[in-house]
Amino acid sequence: MRKIVHLLLPIIVVSMVFPSLSTAETEIKCSISAGEEYNDNVNDTSDKKADFITFFSPTVHFLYTGNRVKAAIDYSGTLRIYDTGQRTNEILNSLAATASAEVVENLLVVDVSDTNQMVFSDTTQGTPNTSDSTRNQVNQNSFAAGATLTPHFGDRTQFKLGYRFTGTAYASGTGVNKYDQQGFLDVLYELTPTLEIGANSKVIRQTSDGGDVTRYYLTAVTRYTYSEGCYIYIQGGGVESVYDLGGNKLLPSWSAGWNHVIGRSGISLQTSGDYVDNPSTIYNSFRATYSATLYHDFDRARVAASVSYSDYTGQDTGHSKDVTANVNLNYEITPRLGASVSLGLVNTIGSSNNFATLSNSNNTQRLYGSAELNYQLPKDFSVKAYYRNKTSLAGSGNFNTYNSNIVGVGLTKTF
Repeated sequence: MRKIVHLLLPIIVVSMVFPSLSTAETEIKCSISAGEEYNDNVNDTSDKKADFITFFSPTVHFLYTGNRVKAAIDYSGTLRIYDTGQRTNEILNSLAATASAEVVENLLVVDVSDTNQMVFSDTTQGTPNTSDSTRNQVNQNSFAAGATLTPHFGDRTQFKLGYRFTGTAYASGTGVNKYDQQGFLDVLYELTPTLEIGANSKVIRQTSDGGDVTRYYLTAVTRYTYSEGCYIYIQGGGVESVYDLGGNKLLPSWSAGWNHVIGRSGISLQTSGDYVDNPSTIYNSFRATYSATLYHDFDRARVAASVSYSDYTGQDTGHSKDVTANVNLNYEITPRLGASVSLGLVNTIGSSNNFATLSNSNNTQRLYGSAELNYQLPKDFSVKAYYRNKTSLAGSGNFNTYNSNIVGVGLTKTF
């Protein structure tokens, strides 16, 4: 809550400075949920321990749009009470907050943001699923503040020159805190109404308790839009890392994608190569990712499928790679009753492993399944019932081989 107050104070002050902000629009939505679930393996281990969990979950959505000030806050929190004490009670927070102000019209913008979430202590494990316990997760808080100059050099040229500070911190002893200072220059030129070209350069100085590094980026970018919702973009170049303790490393840096929409169907292909934060390492991990997503909308349903491959390396990151696949179905049974079903797979392996086997102890497969019914009640109430399953298979059949099942119900009131 203190973070939210700190973000709102600048908005209040700026609103007093600029009387024109009286025409601003504000949107606030809140909800509170309560429920009970049963988990037959609350610790996600081969030694199963079951428990009933009582949960309370508030959410807040805040959006403020003024002539020269914008702010947004999305917060959700969950208090989880383990009824028989098989785990310590938890308070889990998820916060995404941003605020920006155009200090000098059409020239200078300042912004701040803060995010708070649970992540795996090793980023090579991927993104946490709702079926995961938090035993391999840590709380991550990232704060950023920056200033950007946007001088006008013509109707067809976008120019950005700026500075940004980012701090990523973890609860004491659970991760490596890192602090970045970044200077950047972006230039984008509109050759035609459908074709843009440009260049990007930036310098990032990263400091942490264990070691410091400076990274130099230089990339070129092009984007071609050939129809509404259909485009291709390519950004490519290199990044050189210079470590204070000695040595340097030059790697390619890229981001590219294709998005195509045909009626009710769409396809998206994406790839990127860059450094990503890893709580368990002093330096960030370099991740190369390739992904594809397909979806189709029916009159009362949407089906979506995605698959991705990621390869992780780094100065202090063991070489690993993973394949992730997901299938989701959302169906409107009646105007008040909806259902969703999802299946997922995460296969993580070391560099010496074979994707086709589970013979190496570093190879782990996580299988996910879930089903949910949600019914809208009168007076902005809704009730849901759900089932979730997680199966973890480790190559050596060790502590990381287990299965868990979750059944729950919850009641939500929206304000």
